[in-house]
Amino acid sequence: GENQYSVERKMIVEAAGHRLLGIQVGQILALADWAARHTAGGRVHLVASGYVISSAALIAAALCPDRFSSVTLTNILGTLKSLFDWAEKYEQRQSLFCFGLLEVCDLPDLQPLLEGVAVKTDR
Repeated sequence: GENQYSVERKMIVEAAGHRLLGIQVGQILALADWAARHTAGGRVHLVASGYVISSAALIAAALCPDRFSSVTLTNILGTLKSLFDWAEKYEQRQSLFCFGLLEVCDLPDLQPLLEGVAVKTDR
């Protein structure tokens, strides 16, 4: 959150074929790996707040549920389609405007992948 940079720089990353949301998910998973190595039991509790980072945290937990004992998400979207319903500006939620993601899945579709992970959400 404190390492903010211009929307234009983020657009360059996207134009190069990288997805900001994927980069954020990768960062969460890398940190979870590091923390798990330093935690008894090898699983960590993940807490995220805000539409963007909570969505990235949910995706990370769904991809690798064995790394997480629980996930607490505050201010998470019920669906990515809300971005269009609310007429969100690209600059406000840039990572969530991930090209092709809705063709594959939406946030509610990830819930079955979280078997064995306690999930608490506060919308």
